Amino acid sequence: MKELSKSTPDLDSENDIPHIDDENESNQAYSDALASDPVARCRSLVTTCRASGQRREELMNMIKEGNTSNAWGKEDEEDIRLREVQLLRDVDTRWSSTFLMIDRVLELYPASSIFSHLGKLLILISLQAIDAFLKQVKQKDITHHALHEIELEVLGDICKFLEIPHSIQELLSAEKTPTLSWVLPEYENMLCMLRDFREAYPQLRRTVSTSIAKIEEYVAKSRKTRIYALAMSKWRVLS
Repeated sequence: MKELSKSTPDLDSENDIPHIDDENESNQAYSDALASDPVARCRSLVTTCRASGQRREELMNMIKEGNTSNAWGKEDEEDIRLREVQLLRDVDTRWSSTFLMIDRVLELYPASSIFSHLGKLLILISLQAIDAFLKQVKQKDITHHALHEIELEVLGDICKFLEIPHSIQELLSAEKTPTLSWVLPEYENMLCMLRDFREAYPQLRRTVSTSIAKIEEYVAKSRKTRIYALAMSKWRVLS
């Protein structure tokens, strides 16, 4: 994503997310959802729901009322409680903002649709917050922004992909003064995680491969410098 840093691949450009892979042609619905740019659809949904203070307040009230009436379903025989939070916009200058935007949308969308994102079986007895909000009569002019289940599935996979650089960024930002001896090994770790992800999610292979190639290019250039050898020797001492 653009917000990761200038030294990481630009994964948030119009041409990079999403791509259609030949391996995924058998799943036409997934391919079509991927081609429709679900990240842009998600961004449009968030922008619309946050367009006014009234809409933001109504969405928050929907969450609160659903929690009070046990409207969000059950998990392990316990009533689900949604966090009383707002949708998040992504901002080019904010680290991991696209990941955080998608993650928040998935949190507040229908439970049955985010099964692959959360990896938990949820018993749905009603709609989740965003869908319930968009189905209100007063919101009929923005109902078309609702995301389909297959789009949510694709977003869930993209979210997992973006969580990899996000986790590296979070780890490095925990250091008050991150140095090359910390950063360079984490780039290597990120490459390993991306390769594993590429094998697990072949439908996103092209996007992941592009990211890996760009990171490998930067790492290869850094290896030719004396500072790389010094940084790695410091890392071995610190570790």
